[in-house]
Amino acid sequence: MAKAFVLVNTEIRKEEEALKYLQGLPYVRGAYPVYGVYDIVAEVEAASEEKLKEHVLNMRESGKIYCTNTLRVIE
Repeated sequence: MAKAFVLVNTEIRKEEEALKYLQGLPYVRGAYPVYGVYDIVAEVEAASEEKLKEHVLNMRESGKIYCTNTLRVIE
């Protein structure tokens, strides 16, 4: 199992839409709004490293997310 925390920047005033989008994805275990440099922190799980990469890239296709920083959990 591959796991990561993804730090997300959204388009301006799209934070709520992006949060709902992320919370609806089956591979996102949790998504939380935060203050600071990033707008949302999402916990993502996948069966493999390749799937994890695919999931993170797919997250950006919503049009509401413009930047991510992925923190891979060390098992």
